[in-house]
Amino acid sequence: MADTGPGPAGPPSGMEAVATAPFDDEMLAGVLPYGTERTVARGDVLYQAGDEAAPFVVVLEGEAEVVRASESDDAIVATRGANGFLGELNLLTGQRPYLTARMATDGRVLVIEPDAFRQLMSAKPDVSDIVFRAFVARRQLLRSGEGATAIRIVGSRYSSEAMALRAYANRVRVPHTWVDLEDVDDPARFLADIDATPDDVPLVDTPTARLCKPTPGEFAHHIGLTYTAVPGFHADLVVVGCGPAGLAASVYGASEGLETVALDGVGPGGQAGASSRIENYVGFPNGVSGDDLVGRAAIQAMRLGARLNAPCEVAALREAEHGFFELALTDGSELVTKAVIVATGARYRRLEVDDLDRFEGAGVYYAATDLEARVCGGGDVVVVGGGNSAGQAAIYLAQQGSAVRLVVRRDGLGETMSQYLVT
Repeated sequence: MADTGPGPAGPPSGMEAVATAPFDDEMLAGVLPYGTERTVARGDVLYQAGDEAAPFVVVLEGEAEVVRASESDDAIVATRGANGFLGELNLLTGQRPYLTARMATDGRVLVIEPDAFRQLMSAKPDVSDIVFRAFVARRQLLRSGEGATAIRIVGSRYSSEAMALRAYANRVRVPHTWVDLEDVDDPARFLADIDATPDDVPLVDTPTARLCKPTPGEFAHHIGLTYTAVPGFHADLVVVGCGPAGLAASVYGASEGLETVALDGVGPGGQAGASSRIENYVGFPNGVSGDDLVGRAAIQAMRLGARLNAPCEVAALREAEHGFFELALTDGSELVTKAVIVATGARYRRLEVDDLDRFEGAGVYYAATDLEARVCGGGDVVVVGGGNSAGQAAIYLAQQGSAVRLVVRRDGLGETMSQYLVT
């Protein structure tokens, strides 16, 4: 389990300074008309872990604290004083809050409900800039700090089910802590101490429930990241697929004021998101990791108003009345839209070997991110393929200490792999 304890006190780092930046008085004056002022007392809860929709809260007087609450203790994750504001990327993604915000002193706050918050972000670019920079910085800090302990995934590194949960959490950048039972001295005792059994794992502990052997879809539904049908809602544009092309379409659609919904069967990123480093993507002369590329694109799309939902699979597409289209999802819900863009990309080829299913996600992987590299642990690795993804994977895994063998069917790499990877 990663060390998530607080570091020594001192001046804020660059990221911490961005995360804690308050509104100036001019910005605050522009924000006030969008919310409702409330007088609050010490201990009053502003929003609670698991709430369906947390508001955007600005502290006008006094001090608020964000805590990771548990049955045994409450850990303070952050504090916000006058002109400071609460919230992080969950206000964009729709994820239910996993931390609780309460008043540390008496004071006054401004409460802005989700619809008004979206209007504010669209109408006030200067406010939007400081808020979204803070949200991104806060999510980064939460993924490596005390906030990450609010959601815990417990399982074995050799479990494909546990790997699927970890991969999903990483794809959508959900702060969480991973407990590998292979690293625990006495797994049976550890499970007993947390009131679990071997039949329960992999399990996910959240502030409101324990999920035993959940699928990524069940995990996503519990934390509020899957698509939820709203009676009477009609989208202007639905994008099926959240790889670079789908995310670009979502950005363009949302930027034109279209009610845009993007769906993906796994999570934002597609094949690019599984690449450790991309050197030939326009606009990044020094290269960029796939995770960073799609993370930026996803945040940009959400900032402009697009809704990204995953995992969501489309089972059928049919014409509806009055020129609309209707998408049927595999969970039984339906989505009506004026236009559909299909950006489903490619499907990985699978090895034609016996019993492959048993090893997928538990020794056979279709990505080479930091997650897979840590599972490989510097051991011997065979990369099958001669395209750019294979080349990027081989280089990255070798840099992480693995002895890598590249297996290709052709006579050389130059026929199918970009020159920058071959040389």
